[in-house]
Amino acid sequence: MNKGRHIVLLSALLPMALAGCATTGSVKRAQAAADQAQARADEGVMTAQRAQGSADSAAQAAAQAQGSANNAMTAAQSAGSAAQAASMAAQSAGSRADTLETRLRSLERWKWAKTHPKKAKKHHARHHHAKHNAALHRPVTADQTSAQKM
Repeated sequence: MNKGRHIVLLSALLPMALAGCATTGSVKRAQAAADQAQARADEGVMTAQRAQGSADSAAQAAAQAQGSANNAMTAAQSAGSAAQAASMAAQSAGSRADTLETRLRSLERWKWAKTHPKKAKKHHARHHHAKHNAALHRPVTADQTSAQKM
């Protein structure tokens, strides 16, 4: 009998307990609100995925730009080295040109002296011997004599 009492009590209290539950309309409204929230969440996920794709593209573009910058720096360094080598080669060529020009003038004087022996002899005597003789026949000063005696 105890069991029967519980069933009677339960059947009397059950409608009262269910009276606090949602109605069919409120369940439908709750479901519609949940569906809208799910749709907005799905839109948020899609937006986040598009943003991630854009970020990935930007990262790839940045990596390519860095590679281009590195290549440009290497090319600039190579150009600087080439310019320095060209400058050194130009200086060396200039020095060789000066040396060759000096040798050419010397050879031209020698050739002129060989083809014009009489004029060359007079020229040589006038310029070179005059300097040599002037040094030999300079008057001796008192300071030079006293320095020679010591």
